[in-house]
Formats: sequence, C-alpha cells, structure tokens
Amino acid sequence: MRDLTWFEDSLAALDRVYFHDTLGDVRLEWARYRKPASPERVTFGLCYADERLVRLSRLLARTEVPDFYALFILYHELLHIVVSREHDAAFDLAERRFVHYTEAKVWESPENGNVWRVGSAGPLRRGARRSVVK
Repeated sequence: MRDLTWFEDSLAALDRVYFHDTLGDVRLEWARYRKPASPERVTFGLCYADERLVRLSRLLARTEVPDFYALFILYHELLHIVVSREHDAAFDLAERRFVHYTEAKVWESPENGNVWRVGSAGPLRRGARRSVVK
C-alpha cells in the first residue's frame, strides 16, 4: 500500500517534471471517509486551491489501484491549483500532457469492467468521480 510519504515524493517529482519547480508549498493529507452519495460514484481527490491543499482518498493507497492512476489523480488535483479550478479547455489540455493520461482514462472507465467493494458502501466503479473543487 502507498502511504502519504509516497504521495509527497510523487508531488515533488510531478512538480519537477510538469510544473518546473513552481508549485511551492502544497499540503497533502488523507481525506476523511464519507459514504458516497451514490454507490456508482467515488471521489479520489479534493483540491482546496486557496489553501493549497490536496486531500486524497485512502482508496488510492490500495494495491488494486495502479501507480500511474494514483499519480494521475494527484496531477489532476495539482492542475486545479496551477491551471484552473474548473474543468475548462485549458485544464483539459494540461491534463492531456500527463504521460499516462490515456492509460488512466482507460483504467477509470466503467467500460473496463473492474468493480470493487469499499467497506459497506457496496460496489464502486473506479473513477466515476475524481475531483471536487472548493
């Protein structure tokens, strides 16, 4: 399982590669568990851009989630700090620059047939909802 240190190290690497060491202080923490509003939706990351805070779901620590997808979610949340709080054209263009973008989109797609259980919340389709910007 990945721990928060893995994500902090990954943040530093993403900053070097994609943001040219311009992110500055961004805090990472685990999100508090909330039962999903729908069993078909799960939030993997939350970005509080004004606070420069990214909260990550502990689901991303699970071994069923590939590294490239965990990195993609972190990258996605960092884009909300750097590019846009909304999923606008500039955000979409920047998101597509992620080296594993296509793999991540395929992996999170409900069509890939992977369904998994999380606690008593029932079956969750991976990636049905990734981000909430506040």
